[in-house]
Amino acid sequence: MQLSKNLSTVGMILLLWCLNATSFAEDSCVFRHQPFAAGELSNQTVRCDLSLEMAIRQGDQTIDSSNQEVRREQQRQIKIVEMGAKAPVKAIVTYKTSAVMVQQADARPMTSSQPVSGKSYEITRVGEALSIKTLDGQTPPANELALLKANLEAFGLPNPIATFFDGKSMKVGQSVDLPIELAKELLGFQDGVGNVTSLKMTLTKILDTKSGKLAVFDTQLIARQNQDGVSITLNGQLGLEVDSCRTAVVNLAGPVAVDEVRGSKDGQFQVNSTGQLKVAVRATYQAAR
Repeated sequence: MQLSKNLSTVGMILLLWCLNATSFAEDSCVFRHQPFAAGELSNQTVRCDLSLEMAIRQGDQTIDSSNQEVRREQQRQIKIVEMGAKAPVKAIVTYKTSAVMVQQADARPMTSSQPVSGKSYEITRVGEALSIKTLDGQTPPANELALLKANLEAFGLPNPIATFFDGKSMKVGQSVDLPIELAKELLGFQDGVGNVTSLKMTLTKILDTKSGKLAVFDTQLIARQNQDGVSITLNGQLGLEVDSCRTAVVNLAGPVAVDEVRGSKDGQFQVNSTGQLKVAVRATYQAAR
C-alpha cells in the first residue's frame, strides 16, 4: 500500500516536471532563416482599409467636408523558378485578384479591378534591376508596370526580417525595436505609411501550427511625415514563423491624421483629414513538389 502511494507520488512529480518542461520550451524560441527553394509557392493576401473624414477650412470657416472609404485587396501567388546565392532571382507571379473599392459619403461603393488582376508575369532580379515581363516575353503596359514595381520591388533582395531575426533567441515578454526600414517589408503595401519613426515588437506567445511554430508579437508602428502633416499609429499583432523567419500574418489598425496647407499665399486653406487605417496580411508557403 505504502509502495503504491510512493509510486503515485513519484508519478505526479514526474508529470509536473514534464508539464513545466513543456511550458518552458514554449516560452522561448530561436529563430532560423530558411531560404526559399526552386518550385516553392507563396500565397499572399493583402488588404488595406482606410476610412477618412475630411474638412476644408479657411480661417475659422469650414468650406467643405466629406467622408471617404478606400479598400485595397490583393491575392497573389509567387512560384520560385530559380534561386541565387541568397535569394530568388526568377519567379512567376500570378495575381488572382487585385481590386480597389472607393465609397464617398452615402453613395454606393464603386469597385474596380486593377489591370494586373487575373494575369501572370515573369520577374527576374539582375543585380539592382528588376525585369518584369508577361509570360510571352513582352513588357507590360505602363499602368500595369507601375503597380508591379510597387508590389515587387523587394523581390530577389536579401530578406531584412530574416537577417534581423536569424539566430536570435527570444523569450515571451521580450521586446525588440526593429530598424525602421523593415516596416515596408512587414506591411506589404509600400506607399501608405509615411516615414516610420518607431517599430516595436513584443513576443507574447509561441503557437504550434500545422506548418510549425509561430511566434506572435504585439506590434506598434508609428509613422510621421512632417512635410505633409501625416501621423499614423498602428497597433496589433504579427506572426513570424520560427523555423523560417517568414511573416505569416499581420493585423494592424489605428488612427490616421493628415493636415495639409494648400493654395497660394494669399488664398491658403487647410485640409484636415482624420480616420482609421487597417492593414491585414496573410501568407502561406508550400514546398516544391
